[in-house]
Amino acid sequence: MQAESREQKSLKQKDHVPYKNIIFDIGDVLFSYDTSYLPRLERVFSPIGKGLEIAKRCHSQLHTSGTKKYRLFILSNFSQEYVHFLEQAFSDTFSLFEGIVASGGMEYKKPDSRIYHHTLDMYGLQASECIFIDDKQSNITAAQEVGMRGIVCTSLHEVENILEQLQII
Repeated sequence: MQAESREQKSLKQKDHVPYKNIIFDIGDVLFSYDTSYLPRLERVFSPIGKGLEIAKRCHSQLHTSGTKKYRLFILSNFSQEYVHFLEQAFSDTFSLFEGIVASGGMEYKKPDSRIYHHTLDMYGLQASECIFIDDKQSNITAAQEVGMRGIVCTSLHEVENILEQLQII
């Protein structure tokens, strides 16, 4: 008999929580980026198909009443300039998200707990109702410390599996 992974145990412990909000990081979750192409932003960013597919699947989930099950947000350490460019260049993708916090020009950024509290306060969210997806363990740990459910994006297929186990998608 195989021992349960820490992630599987965490899923069992928290699968009763009625999640309402899913917060995505941008870098290496929704878009890959290569800053060696700066200052030509159109060459810096490339959509990650699987990440965008997951966001679209989360966005498309409906209650039996026909209302959206989940509100989607972005929390990124990217600058406002980068996010503005992405919003313009990929408007269809960014229309999925109700709000964006770009902490690149702010006093604090991930993994500082203040940026998570700022995001929660800005959009009136309860931490226990949020899932946060990021590619860095330190950012996930910080999100968990403020009460969010965190998913480390080491593989988008793994993220998809976890969201399916949580019955999000």
